[in-house]
Amino acid sequence: MTLPALLALPAANHGLITLDQSKSVGGVQEAIESMEQRGLVRLVYNNVWSAGGSSHTWHQRALGATWCTGAGALLSHRSASAIWGLQECRGVEVLVPMNTGARPPGIRVHQTRFLTGVDVDQRQGIRVTSIERTLVDMAAITPLGQLARLVDASVAAGLDLL
Repeated sequence: MTLPALLALPAANHGLITLDQSKSVGGVQEAIESMEQRGLVRLVYNNVWSAGGSSHTWHQRALGATWCTGAGALLSHRSASAIWGLQECRGVEVLVPMNTGARPPGIRVHQTRFLTGVDVDQRQGIRVTSIERTLVDMAAITPLGQLARLVDASVAAGLDLL
């Protein structure tokens, strides 16, 4: 394992790295701990570190939230709407399969009983609910007029709706 290989990982992931990713390039937990002690990374979520000097952006928080809440987690609801470019969002919301996933502070976790491959997409390197699933989820929490504006915005943006 080389330090440059380990430090290259966050560059492709909004400045974040996980222990599993570290292991993929021959890293071990001790290497991450050593990097943390030297100020090269800092723990931001359980088993998710931010590279020192990386910008602390909403996208970084969003990706970290999906990584720390479990393997099946997706950015969802208002956060998914934001990453699809339909609205601004400051908070982070994720969707996880029923009775799974961690509940880190500052992350709103929604659970679902039904999630298929058509509900899953990727945007800007972050797993996210598909545009269709995002609009369905937003229908449950959004007044009708605002929902209509979101649908109009998705059509205007050229997002492919089924």
